[in-house]
Amino acid sequence: MFWIDLEGLPNRENTSSVAVQIPKANVVTPEALNSILEGIAEEVVL
Repeated sequence: MFWIDLEGLPNRENTSSVAVQIPKANVVTPEALNSILEGIAEEVVL
């Protein structure tokens, strides 16, 4: 399984299907998942 951060990317007109390229280095390891979850926990959602 791989992950990608889409924050900061421009909105697209096509909302039904958008292709993205995910670097192979972005593997979801236990360490990566922990880092992602910590980042989510620190964000303030309005």
